[in-house]
Amino acid sequence: MLGGGVAALSVVALAVILLAGPFETDPSSQAGNARPGGGEDYVSPYLVLDVDVPLGESIFATASLLAAEMDVTVDVGRPRGGAPTIRVASSPSPEARGESVVDHWGAFVSFWGNVEAWDPASDETLYLPAERAEALAAMLGPVVDGGNVQLLSAQEIVVHLAGGGDGVGILPASSANPRMRSVVVEGVDLVRGIGDPASSPLAQRVWWSWDDDEVGPFAEKLVQRVNVAPPPVTRILLTGDIIPARCVYSRHRALDDYTAAFRDVGDALWAADIAVGSLDAPLSDVATPTACEQTFNLLAPARSVEGLSAAGFDVMTVATNHAKDCGSAGFVCNNRSFLDTLANLKGKGIAPVGGGVDLATARAPVVIERNGVRFAFLGYDDVSSSFYGATASLPGTATLSASNLIEDIAAAKAVADVVIVLPQWGTEYTPTPTSRQTDLARIAIEAGADIVAGNHPHVVQGVEWFEEGFVAYALGNFVFDQDWSVETQQGAVLEATFSGSRLISLRLVPVRIRDMYKPTWAEGAEAHSILERMRRSSEALPDREPVAGDKKVP
Repeated sequence: MLGGGVAALSVVALAVILLAGPFETDPSSQAGNARPGGGEDYVSPYLVLDVDVPLGESIFATASLLAAEMDVTVDVGRPRGGAPTIRVASSPSPEARGESVVDHWGAFVSFWGNVEAWDPASDETLYLPAERAEALAAMLGPVVDGGNVQLLSAQEIVVHLAGGGDGVGILPASSANPRMRSVVVEGVDLVRGIGDPASSPLAQRVWWSWDDDEVGPFAEKLVQRVNVAPPPVTRILLTGDIIPARCVYSRHRALDDYTAAFRDVGDALWAADIAVGSLDAPLSDVATPTACEQTFNLLAPARSVEGLSAAGFDVMTVATNHAKDCGSAGFVCNNRSFLDTLANLKGKGIAPVGGGVDLATARAPVVIERNGVRFAFLGYDDVSSSFYGATASLPGTATLSASNLIEDIAAAKAVADVVIVLPQWGTEYTPTPTSRQTDLARIAIEAGADIVAGNHPHVVQGVEWFEEGFVAYALGNFVFDQDWSVETQQGAVLEATFSGSRLISLRLVPVRIRDMYKPTWAEGAEAHSILERMRRSSEALPDREPVAGDKKVP
């Protein structure tokens, strides 16, 4: 509850005289500006701006700037005679003629917390910033008087949640931190750009009224100028391994529908600003694919690209250890399956990365611009590049090495604002990253990568935070037929949200593969178990000497 001793933001009540020209002491000099019927004591147009809300000082500052733009002189004093008034209040009234949002807030939980949506009626402990208590009382109403409310400073709430603490914190959206998760409130999460901002219950609003139409033009412009729109954000989704071969191919062939695997997840991928996949199979008709039987040759037919396109993928790493499989032709087909894959992806508007017609192309970044921000993607193979790697004159994949990371990330940063690295690495079916993975991850982050999102183990592995970046070591399977264990039928999609070039939000969305081919969003206990395995794997990462504030998971 809002107890005594809380230092609330001061409320400002301001009387501001706004005049249409330089101040004149002789009323006759203002005769041309006199309000009709206002009498000799009334000099027009001036008005009183009555602000009785939190952030009143900010509103006054905005009003002053607007007055200057409209060539209106601002003076403070007691107007002669009556003056029309613009009133600003923190609650609506029948007289209200305008509404502005003056600040945006979010609901936050710890990264590994179970809460996905906050209900004000829930019994979750609610943490509110004491320094903004008055604004929250106006915005949230009776919920701030609940017995489960604790008042801390905004910084204390961030430290608590980023450190894995319980409960829900209500904080300004600008407090977003990738070590916390923002959650949906009544269908809206402004931090991640989810839902309609106009319907957000966590938008701090003020209401405007004025008693004279003569001040309407200025008042209406002020209402618009004070209104604060949420900043644009860019959401990126990154998946685990996609292998539309073997039993997945058989299902698609039987259905004569190569988009079927993505039916349950396609809408979410389409809704992302950038969707990124890891393609661990060539897409080619160079030979007959192997159907639903045991084989390590993972050729998929060219029509499989229809599913990737229908799901809305923008970028696909091809730096994987099955990139040149040839189906019934074996493992050598003069690079035809690989080159077909590149062409098929490009033909559907999907940018392949980590592979190309030669080494320079394979190592080159793919750059995509969204909301004025340039995102660069790099792909590397650490499993079979000795067989499938590109050379100066031959097509293939980019090899993962420390020197390649350092050189390529530097080159990517010269043409982009954000760099994301997609390595194929690690040991299959093991939940713990290898020392080589953790070493190369640090090298990538220190070289300037913002995110490293790996694959190949076919099971989920842990994550790690650094001062300047984030690593997801393996996201498990996304589309594949490995039904011989629960773990290989599960995975996670990494969602990364950026405000400008700043990473502000991360979340892992658990996945369950159904019927040996179709990913669905995991729910309930199963979703929790997937995230719990990733949390345990994260906590098991070996301690190492921190560099520039490196930090493991909260």
